Amino acid sequence: MGGEDETVRTAPEIATQAARRFVGLIFFFGALEGLVFGYDTGVVAGALLFIRKEMDLNPAEQGMVVGALLLGSLIAAPISGFLSNRFGARPMLGLAGIFFLIGSLGAALAPGPLSLIGFRFILGLAVGVGSVQVPVYLAELSPAASRGKLTSLYQLMTAIGIFLAYAIGYLFAQTENWRAMFGVAAIPALLLVLGVLILPESPRWLVRSGRGDDALASLRRTRGADEAERDLAEIERHAAATRPSLRAMLADPWVRHVLLIALALAAFQQALGINTIVYYAPTILNAAGFGDAAAIFIGGTLQALSILSTFLLGRVVDRLGRRILLLTGALVMASSMVLLGGIFHFDALASAFGSGTAVACLAIFKAAFSASWGPIVWILLPELLPMHGRSTAMGACVFTVYLANFVISSIFPVLLASGSTAAFGTFALFGLIAFIFVLRLLPETSRRTLEEIEAAGKQARLDHPTAKRISIRR
Repeated sequence: MGGEDETVRTAPEIATQAARRFVGLIFFFGALEGLVFGYDTGVVAGALLFIRKEMDLNPAEQGMVVGALLLGSLIAAPISGFLSNRFGARPMLGLAGIFFLIGSLGAALAPGPLSLIGFRFILGLAVGVGSVQVPVYLAELSPAASRGKLTSLYQLMTAIGIFLAYAIGYLFAQTENWRAMFGVAAIPALLLVLGVLILPESPRWLVRSGRGDDALASLRRTRGADEAERDLAEIERHAAATRPSLRAMLADPWVRHVLLIALALAAFQQALGINTIVYYAPTILNAAGFGDAAAIFIGGTLQALSILSTFLLGRVVDRLGRRILLLTGALVMASSMVLLGGIFHFDALASAFGSGTAVACLAIFKAAFSASWGPIVWILLPELLPMHGRSTAMGACVFTVYLANFVISSIFPVLLASGSTAAFGTFALFGLIAFIFVLRLLPETSRRTLEEIEAAGKQARLDHPTAKRISIRR
């Protein structure tokens, strides 16, 4: 009965295969907030073309419609970090889903600019909560060898969400039905609320809360039994050795050093100019001579390229490491901004060559961001930050992300109207500064457990952190 023998599997093998099948579902729902975030971020790009006509919005009011989401994120991010330390990531993800659902339906039914801005603010609360929780949640559930790939799912889902926003925007462009564009987001928001019901809690949060048995059960849902027990032992050993207060942590030179690096990464990600491209790509394409529907279609095509770039990044980020991809991405994005600014400055958009080159610049910029600074910053933040106080520190980093995003996106319409050289030249300059920052200060973190990264960083404390970087290469 050789055929029967081939199908016999031991209990540990069955458990391991069951964990592998279930892990995909867990990480999908864990990253689903990224899809809703991406949709609600990207949908305003197409909807704004029609909202500004129907509601007769001036440039400042357009900036408020876009910026309200970011303002809500600013408020929610630091609060979410503190609440997560007490209640865990899972309830916070459910709260984000509820905010997404209310904000999406409310924006679709908004009778005027003030109510639209208000519901966009509620969407921002959802974004702020989710952006703090999801990267930390995915990082803390991921095995070390594949943490970069699994954590990058957040940015991949965000890219897919933005693409769907462009696709839905294109479908409704003919009828200028911007309300339907906003309302569609309620569907994935509802899925997020329901999906949270099957998600396990972060094992590291459970250990910090004194729930070791629950932490082991959570680990077993994402890896085999033997690996789960080994990881739990390391987490408990590290947690027992490091239980400082927040004040004591900030008194540690190493903690201050890595926190400053993390905050700088968060600021640079937005200072490179990506969200001005996401929000205002149709507006830029309008200036290049494309009609409303064509501008939305091209924007969606560019976003499809972003999805491909993010997917490919997930395949190589754990092998190549984080630093080389960030360095390359910064240079490519800076170069594309210089060229795009030159096209606007010399009024070359009227020609087919000029408009085609402008589209190519947008494509190169988005592809480079999606293969570097987009997903990798969200991978690095939970990797760099210390275990105790990680959610609180992550809240500070996300606050920085959306503060920079809010400032840049709100002033971009005015900045672009005042001159393309100032607008795109500023982003190119930040790209060069970001390159130097990564080259001089950023450590490599790939293929290390979170506990190994923290232990190596503490051991390599620097007397002069600006002179050389922490060395935690594999």
